[in-house]
Amino acid sequence: MMISGAYATPFPSPLFGPHAVLQRDMPVWIWGKADPGEKVTVRFNTIHVETVAGSTGEWRVQLPALNGGDRGELIFEGKNSRIKSSDVLVGDVWLCAGQSNMERPVSLANNAAVEIASCRESDIRQFKVPIPQPGIIPGKLIGEWQCASPETVGSFTAVGYFCARELRRAHNLPQGLINCTWGGTPIEAWLNPELLEANADFRVISERWSKITADYPARKEAYDVAMAQWSERKKAAEGDKKPFNEKQPASPVGAPMDRNTPALVFSTMLRPLIPSTIRGFFWYQGEANWQYPREYQRMLHAFIKDCRSQWRMDHLPFMVIQLPNYGGDGNVCWTELRRAQKSVSALPATGVVTTIDVGDPKEIHPTNKQAVGIRLSLMVRRIIFGEEIVYSGPDFIDATTQGDALVLKFNTHGSTLKIKDPAFGGISFEVAGADRIFVPGQARVVGDTVVVSSEKVKEPVAVRYCWRDGPGAILYNAQDLPAAPFRTDDWLN
Repeated sequence: MMISGAYATPFPSPLFGPHAVLQRDMPVWIWGKADPGEKVTVRFNTIHVETVAGSTGEWRVQLPALNGGDRGELIFEGKNSRIKSSDVLVGDVWLCAGQSNMERPVSLANNAAVEIASCRESDIRQFKVPIPQPGIIPGKLIGEWQCASPETVGSFTAVGYFCARELRRAHNLPQGLINCTWGGTPIEAWLNPELLEANADFRVISERWSKITADYPARKEAYDVAMAQWSERKKAAEGDKKPFNEKQPASPVGAPMDRNTPALVFSTMLRPLIPSTIRGFFWYQGEANWQYPREYQRMLHAFIKDCRSQWRMDHLPFMVIQLPNYGGDGNVCWTELRRAQKSVSALPATGVVTTIDVGDPKEIHPTNKQAVGIRLSLMVRRIIFGEEIVYSGPDFIDATTQGDALVLKFNTHGSTLKIKDPAFGGISFEVAGADRIFVPGQARVVGDTVVVSSEKVKEPVAVRYCWRDGPGAILYNAQDLPAAPFRTDDWLN
C-alpha cells in the first residue's frame, strides 16, 4: 500500500489493500478510518465517491457496480494524505467459513507438491482472517491479500482454492477468497450474540456454556497438576533415554477466548467483514456439533437467515458442504448432523454439496479436497449463476412398496442413475420391516428408479441409504456425483 503526504489517513480496511478482489455487478461497500470529520475521497479508475468520517473516525462509501475483469488502483484521499492500493481486480468474492476442513490448506491436500508447483493462478487471491488472540483488539481486522502462486498457494483454503480454480476456468474472471476459518469451532461460536440472546431455543446453549465456565477453575487446577506430573515423567524418560509415548493431558474447555465460546467467532472474525460485498458464502462446519443435531439444524437455519440480514441480502447465496464419510459403518453419530445440513436445501439460494464418498474412514481431515471443490463449483454455477449443467447427484423423493421390494424415486437433476462399487467398504442400502430391524439390502437400477430388497425382509416398510458414519456409497448419476444420504423412517433407533 503506497502512502504519500504528511499523514497516513484515511486508512482503508485491509480488505481493500493491494491485490484486493472487488465483487462485480453489484454496488461495493468500502470503509476505513480517518480523522473525525475528515473528508474522504475513494477512486477506482474513472469512478470517485466522497464522504465525511464520523465522530469516531469511521467512514464508509459505496462504489457503483463494477464490470467483471476490470483492473485498477483503489486510491484513498484525505486532507493531507493519499493512499494507493495497487493491482485491484474485479471478479467474484467468496466468504469461506467453518472449521478445520474448510481451513485445511492446499499443502495438506492430495498431490499437494504438484498442485503447488504447477499453480499459475495469480487472479485467484486469498485474504486470511486471523483467529482472535489475547492482546488484539476484538473486532479489529488485520491481514492482506495474497495472489495464488507456488510460493503462496500452499496456505490457501484447499476447498476454496479448488472451487475458485474451476470457476475461474469456467468464467475467466478473478476469484477472491476471504478465508474466515477456525478449526474445532462449533456453530454456536459463529452466531450473532443478539441472536443467541433473543431466541428462546438457544438458551440451553448459553446455560450449558455458563456451567462449563463456572467449572473451569477446578478443571484448570486439576489440569495443571496432571500436566506437571506428565512433564516429570517425560523428563525422566528422556533422561533414561527411554521412549515416551504417553499422551499429553488435554487442556480444559472454558478458558477465556476458548474457541467453543458462544458468539466469539462472530464477534471477532465475522463482524469485521460486515458489510463486505460478496457473491456467496461457503460453509463447511459441523464436526464439532455431532452430539446435538437437532440444535444444529435450528442454529444453521438461524445462522443463514441472520447472515443474510447482516449483509442486507435477502438471498445471499449459501453453499453448505455436507460432512463426508468418517468412522466405522456401525456408528451413527454424524448421520443426523448430515440430515440437519441437508435440510437447508429447502431455503432459497441455498445448496448442499454431498461428499459422502470422498472422506476417509480413519481420518477426520480427508485430503481429497479437489473433489469437494469441483462439486462446490458445480453447485455454484447452477444455483448462483443459473447454468444448465448437472450439478448434483440423485436426491431421494419417495419410496413405494411393490411385493417384497421398495421402489425408490429420485430427482436425477437431468442425469441417469447407476450403481458403482463403493470407494470404501461399509453398508449402503438397508431395509426393515414392521419389526424395525434394519438389514443390508441389495439394490438395482430399473429405469429412473432404484429397487431395493433383502431376502431377510419379506415385507419391507422402510429404507435407509448411507445412514452410517462411514457407509459404502454406491448410488451415483452418469457424471459420478453421489446420491445424498437419506432415510424414509422417523424411528428413534
